[in-house]
Amino acid sequence: ADWFQFKGVKSTAMGVSVTTFPPITLAEERVTFVEVPGRSGSLTVTEGECVYDDIVLSVECLMKETSRLDAMSGWLRGRGQLVLGNRPGCYYRARVVNQIEIEKLMRGRPHRTFAVAFRCAPFRYQNPPASEIVFTGAGQLNNLCNVYSEPVITVTGSGTIELSIGGKTLLLDGVDGYITIDVPARLAYRDMTNQSFKLTGDWPVIPVGRSNLSWIGNVSRVDIQPNWRNL
Repeated sequence: ADWFQFKGVKSTAMGVSVTTFPPITLAEERVTFVEVPGRSGSLTVTEGECVYDDIVLSVECLMKETSRLDAMSGWLRGRGQLVLGNRPGCYYRARVVNQIEIEKLMRGRPHRTFAVAFRCAPFRYQNPPASEIVFTGAGQLNNLCNVYSEPVITVTGSGTIELSIGGKTLLLDGVDGYITIDVPARLAYRDMTNQSFKLTGDWPVIPVGRSNLSWIGNVSRVDIQPNWRNL
């Protein structure tokens, strides 16, 4: 497992192999510790449920030849999905955050080493992603991961709809054919047109464990891309 994959491209296709993978790192919860006069210890104030800081994963690499150096330079920038060869069952949402010393790689050394630092969102997403779950009536969702998921939900129907997941209800007003609720993006749309103004309530999530899904209104089906993830 001497490879990583970024933006759908394996490192070995660029002539790059991995010499050292980063250690498995758990994200740090975002908290504030408040000292209260006259009180022993401190109060712990969290920013919300499951709010964590990004993690930085550094991959040590070896480039054996430089024929694809320009292509590699264009590839290792920006953001995309990161899969590590020693953990192929998950991917990270990552961005390259360090400068790679191209001059060092061009000096003609027989072993050209460098590191790539990826700043990643604090969750590991299932790879490959789970298939969409289709409901034509009330049912159950089963989140086997250790943190709630932020799904993408497409509701096919019309008019006013009350959608309930895990005991929380989202009101959809004026649905015309269908509406897609992209929770990670905090956006609702139809045919690429913003429909977020039709939503009232919190963005729906799938809690850990079993949760019920139901609706009230004219709905023919609900499609859910669950985006299962772990810390």
